Amino acid sequence: MLEKIPKKIAPKALVDALIFLYQKGKFEDVLSRSSLLVQQYPDTPVLHNILGEIFFEKGNTDQAIQHFRKVIKLKPCHPHGYNNLGVVLSNMQIYDEAKFNFKKAIELKPDYAEAYNNLGNVHKALEEDDQALKYYKKSVQLNPHNYETLNNLGIELINLKKIEEAKKIFISSTKLNPNSAETHYNLGKIYTKFKNYKIAEQKFKKAIYLKNNYLEAYNELAYICKKVDNYHQAILYYNKALNINNNIPEIHHNLALAFSYVGNIKKIISHQKIASFLNSDKKEFHIPLLFHSNYSPDMCSEEIFGYYKQYNDRFALPLQKKWKPFTQTKTPKSKLKIGYVSPDFKDHSIKNFLMPVLAHHDHQKFEIYAFVELKKADLVTQKYKSYVDHWIRTDGMDDDQLAQTIRELKIDILIDLAGHTVGNRLSVFALKPAPVSLSWWIGYGYTTGLSAIDYFLTNEVMAPKGSEHLFSEQLWNLNNHSVVWNPEKKTMGKVSPLPASTNNFITFGTLTRVIRINDQVIQTWAQILHRVKNSKLVINSVNFINNSKTIHEFKQKFQAHGISAERLDFYFESPPWDTMREIDIALDCFPHNSNATLIEHLYMGNPFITYSHRPSVGKIGASILTTLRHPEWIATSEEDYIDKAVTLALDTKKLAQIRNSLRTEMEASPMMDPKVFIHELENTYRAMWKKWCSCQVLHY
Repeated sequence: MLEKIPKKIAPKALVDALIFLYQKGKFEDVLSRSSLLVQQYPDTPVLHNILGEIFFEKGNTDQAIQHFRKVIKLKPCHPHGYNNLGVVLSNMQIYDEAKFNFKKAIELKPDYAEAYNNLGNVHKALEEDDQALKYYKKSVQLNPHNYETLNNLGIELINLKKIEEAKKIFISSTKLNPNSAETHYNLGKIYTKFKNYKIAEQKFKKAIYLKNNYLEAYNELAYICKKVDNYHQAILYYNKALNINNNIPEIHHNLALAFSYVGNIKKIISHQKIASFLNSDKKEFHIPLLFHSNYSPDMCSEEIFGYYKQYNDRFALPLQKKWKPFTQTKTPKSKLKIGYVSPDFKDHSIKNFLMPVLAHHDHQKFEIYAFVELKKADLVTQKYKSYVDHWIRTDGMDDDQLAQTIRELKIDILIDLAGHTVGNRLSVFALKPAPVSLSWWIGYGYTTGLSAIDYFLTNEVMAPKGSEHLFSEQLWNLNNHSVVWNPEKKTMGKVSPLPASTNNFITFGTLTRVIRINDQVIQTWAQILHRVKNSKLVINSVNFINNSKTIHEFKQKFQAHGISAERLDFYFESPPWDTMREIDIALDCFPHNSNATLIEHLYMGNPFITYSHRPSVGKIGASILTTLRHPEWIATSEEDYIDKAVTLALDTKKLAQIRNSLRTEMEASPMMDPKVFIHELENTYRAMWKKWCSCQVLHY
């Protein structure tokens, strides 16, 4: 019989000494001593366990795994060995093997709370929230005094939208460890979800007090400030977060959005470019760059379109592999299926353009589908619903599901009414679910950038000949302003007499978001005020709500050009009809014009001056005035803009005549003739379908 070789086990005194040094944090000393001892006593599990933990701390996972496996080999019933090995494997994202080891540790030690917590972490990483919750709860049941496990459980409850339960967990965790920054941070997130921003702010500030440079807490503080319209404070907190780490794309993205509320277009573009650069795979960081670049006076049209092409290359072209052949035959049809896709079937500025279209469609020849991306319906939503044949909610569908639904319904022509605005479904259009697709500028004033969309519905003023290279879609021009408009007559009221007749001074005015009022616009308007003595400027902007600092900053910009604050009246009022009654001459912004408010100005008797700038968004005002046959108010340069405004202001008698006649002119214009417009639009749809039918190339 072979003689059994005795195991070489280190004396307890040596092991205890090492453990003492390890607990004191003297890892280098422990590492050097353990490395020598393990050679002398290779069969000592605790030495391998200590070495495994040290190597894991140092980032040497291969050595850590080697030593933890040795622990298990030497002592197969060692639950801590399995648990520690599982931790390393989980850190390496080797989740299946990690789960096996955690479960083995639990099998050997059924009350092993730490192993349950670690197993929950694995399931959380795998986004298996229900399983993660089960194991976190078991861990807390076994050890209700571990605040870290309580935090994990609370976070998982938040993920599962069990907010009230999560709140109780975090409060318990705070009692266990009142100095845990993470617990206060998580409580802050809970109170944010409950919209209790005051307490949430206190919790985030406490977290920062306990943990200096707590980037996530600064980010959440900024978010709270945005929710209560304190955008300048939000900007301050976002900048503090970036001072901690300047390479977080989410923070740059959030900061850009905060700057959009105070009208700093240069900062918006700068931070959005950084966000997109730092994470080029996330379209949520690229889309705002497309949206906001249209407002930049410093970017040329070609540069802007370049970012739209990037969007197409990164996020749309890869979806072509999912395109499928269409089941429709290429033959004329007596009845076309038309699908309108929008997140704005509600009380939204598009309603006065879209509602008359849907109300006047010929349902004998067109079957109308509304694909509705909507969080909350309102009274306007119900009115929209009454005008269509089919009302399909899309907010619960992912892109593939919605595209398949459109294919199964055999939609012939699919129309985008959102562009790159919030709630758009452009990724569905990128899947090419319908034979013909188009984007209509009333939802978004410029190209989508998607080569999968066939047409951009516009007119020859907004997209003049020679601008085709700035659009991904083929331009399809309608007559006039390429829209029909239906005013809110009951609320707008009558046209008032010219204010200047009683004021004895001219009031210029605009209704817009501050992102449109860039430095060049301010300089131009200031020169107008200089040349028209005693004139005043009214700006009615939603961005001035509870925002005295932004108002002060904009007044300072005018004061820098020599315009006193007494001549400036900046505020927010809605509905804006009384503001319009105070205005003699409206001033349009550039390079991104307004749209609905310009038409409303005309209907209220106010002429407006516009600068015909870059294609599409910069020529909206020119398109409106061309349709109304008032090209004399269209400027082609800043100097021309100033001259036209001054010339108009100096002849108050003519201004009064214009004011008295504009509403009548509007009512007689093509913009307010729904029957004529819908006839042209439906003929356009027929022409698009005919063109698709005549195409000999297999198109899908």
